[in-house]
Amino acid sequence: MTGAIALQDANNFYVSCERAFDPSLRGVPAIVLSNNDGCAIARSAEAKALGIRMGDPIHLIRNKVKAHGIAVRSSNYSLYGDMQRRILAAIEPFARDVEIYSIDENFLNLAGFADRDLVGHCQALRERVEQWTTIPTCVGIGSTKTLAELGNAVAKKNPISAGSPTCAILPSHAGSWTGSRLRMSGVSVALLQASWPRSGSIKPASFAT
Repeated sequence: MTGAIALQDANNFYVSCERAFDPSLRGVPAIVLSNNDGCAIARSAEAKALGIRMGDPIHLIRNKVKAHGIAVRSSNYSLYGDMQRRILAAIEPFARDVEIYSIDENFLNLAGFADRDLVGHCQALRERVEQWTTIPTCVGIGSTKTLAELGNAVAKKNPISAGSPTCAILPSHAGSWTGSRLRMSGVSVALLQASWPRSGSIKPASFAT
C-alpha cells in the first residue's frame, strides 16, 4: 500500500491544553473563551452535552454556566502554541512528512510505512501524544486528504477505546460518501477496517493535494 495519508486531530484542543496543567478540569464541563472573554471557542465533551455551542456569547449562557458548574477559562494562546509544538515533536517519527493544517490538526504522509498495520501505527501515535502531552487525539486514514478527514470524522463518532475517539480508515471507494451519509450510515470502525483494501488498490496520492 502506498500513498496513505492520515489526519491527526487533537480533541477539544484548547480545553485539553487547560486540563493538562489543571487536573481539576478533567471530567467536568469546561469552556475556553475568545479574546476579551466574549464567547465560547472551545468546549469539553461534557460542556457540549449540556448544549453549549461554539460561539455562544458568555453573557447569554451565564445562567447555564452557574447552574451546571461549568468551568470557564480565558484563552491562553502561548500555552496552546507550546502544546502544538509538543504534539508535532511526538508525531514526527510516525510520518515521512507532517503538514500543519491548523493549530490542532496535522496531515501525515504515511509513505514508507506501507508494510505496517496503519491503524495500529496511528494508535501508537495517539498513545505517544497522550503520553507526552495528556491530550487525546483521533486519527483518520485515507488515500487522499478528503478521505483522511472523513475517516477522522468517523473516528470521532465511533469511540472504541475507553470512550475516547480513536482511529478509522476509509477505503478508496468511499470517495463519493458525504458527511451526512456517514452520519446516517452508522458505519462502525470495525466495518471500515474490514472493507479496507488489503494490497495494491490504493493509488499513490500527492501529499500536497
